[in-house]
Amino acid sequence: MTTLETARLRLRPMTEADAPFLLEVLNEPAFIRNIGDRGVRTVEEARPYMKERITSQYERYGFGMLLVELTETGEPVGICGLIKRDALDDIDLGFSFLERFWSRGFASEAASAVLASAGAAHELSRVVAIVAPHNHASVRLLERLGFHFEKMVRLTGDEELKLFAIELEKTGLTSGQDADKFHDMTTNLLQQICDRHEVADTLYRYAFGLDHGDADSLASAFTGDCVLDFSPAGHKIGLDFPRLVGRQAILDALLPFLGPLDTTHTASNLQIEVSGDTATLYAYVMSQHFMPREGSRRGAENALLMNRYDCDLVRDGQKWRFNRMTIDNAWMQGDPEILNLRATHRALTARRRQAKDTDTSAKED
Repeated sequence: MTTLETARLRLRPMTEADAPFLLEVLNEPAFIRNIGDRGVRTVEEARPYMKERITSQYERYGFGMLLVELTETGEPVGICGLIKRDALDDIDLGFSFLERFWSRGFASEAASAVLASAGAAHELSRVVAIVAPHNHASVRLLERLGFHFEKMVRLTGDEELKLFAIELEKTGLTSGQDADKFHDMTTNLLQQICDRHEVADTLYRYAFGLDHGDADSLASAFTGDCVLDFSPAGHKIGLDFPRLVGRQAILDALLPFLGPLDTTHTASNLQIEVSGDTATLYAYVMSQHFMPREGSRRGAENALLMNRYDCDLVRDGQKWRFNRMTIDNAWMQGDPEILNLRATHRALTARRRQAKDTDTSAKED
């Protein structure tokens, strides 16, 4: 058994020391829902399960399910590999990842490495995969990898499963040279997927920072010389908001401006284009604002805005950051005066005065 490596992952044979992690995988809600309940509830039960179902295939066939871990830290994230099932004529691709590591491209990256190995190292011309009909995420993954649906099959029990197949000869994965080309191609594709995810995450860090008054999260979304221009939206809704230049200027303006309010931001319709170390992002962001501590009060005045974001980003190490953000308004409901800093200041001052008067009255009584 050999170890496979990709840009971010290491796929290695499992050992008895990995039994606790295997136990966690087998008892993930998604595993039970999409693959099945194996009835393994303790580490002591996981060890014989591993020996019977996984490591025995290493000795018999020279392949099997591999543990997938992050190259940088060694943290295990899932399992992926080739399986020989008695009920299938072909070798089967299997994979399962912990839910907290979903949406990062790890499954695609690991499965691509396994397919490259299947053709180059094991001289397989064809690999299949079986998926529960309701497991749409795995279906989409297989289709991205080049699998096509063939038929419905029933292995055990009454549930029919979808059987997908990929002809490795047609993809060139039966030779080591072409497998390397395929791996390079999929690595580039996975890099694009990761970049798009990280670009979107920049917008989410920005929204989280605004909604929670978190200066660190908000600061992480901007370059030091970022330019934020709210004037297109401001002109439409009657707010005079200056053009801001530089990360610190943005933080000094936004946190006092929105921080006291009960506010939420929700992003949708993200369009992302990545070119090397630069990217553009277009999105709609709906924001709702209430006066301080009024958000939960029925009938409280509020301002509801749907804004268009037009942004440029640059890569900064492992993160992406905005270096230009222009905000325009699509529509608005409610009272935009709530967004007026002076109005917020008056409300907070009035509340403090009321609290002080109440305390003074209590002492006099």
